[in-house]
Amino acid sequence: LSSLIDDQVAETILTIAVVYGSYALASGIGASGLIAVAVAGLYFGNFTMRSAMEPATREAVRSFWAIAAFLGNSVAFLFIGFQTNIITLSQSILLIVAALAVVTVARAATVYPILRAFDRFGNKISAVWCNIAMLGGVRGALSIALAATITTSAVISLGDIQTIDTMVLGVAFISIVIQVPLLFQYIRKRIPQMEVASEIVIY
Repeated sequence: LSSLIDDQVAETILTIAVVYGSYALASGIGASGLIAVAVAGLYFGNFTMRSAMEPATREAVRSFWAIAAFLGNSVAFLFIGFQTNIITLSQSILLIVAALAVVTVARAATVYPILRAFDRFGNKISAVWCNIAMLGGVRGALSIALAATITTSAVISLGDIQTIDTMVLGVAFISIVIQVPLLFQYIRKRIPQMEVASEIVIY
């Protein structure tokens, strides 16, 4: 469809339809709508936009989604911020640090083996890029949005949800404040000629 359209507004509307459609389809079959949107976005951004869009249209779509992402991030952080008790947050430092350690180890246990698997197919990925992929796993709006979808049930109480919200907000805050500067510094040190590498990795 994208290759048949040559209008910036229509292309932008198509991307909105992809986002909503992937969420609705995944939810309809009992899967995660948020993960479906992330997968659809990766495919659309890395394949469709490169192969089926004119440069001017591509730039217009990117500008639209940059604004949408900013607004979405702002709303997500405000939403969980209003739900989180600051006193509880300060009293849960050890829990937040433990959660950060767990997600860091989990990312390392998945990123490095998966990227190293490409060596067997002749697509060797350097250690520098493996480390960038590792540091690029910044926790933010997606983690917050996933936490916001949790509802009370027979096994999850309101207190459990508040604990999860506190952990997610704390991990996201530490990740953005500490991990992002480390990522930028590492890129500038290891790949100084790539001025926009940090922006690419974050997206």
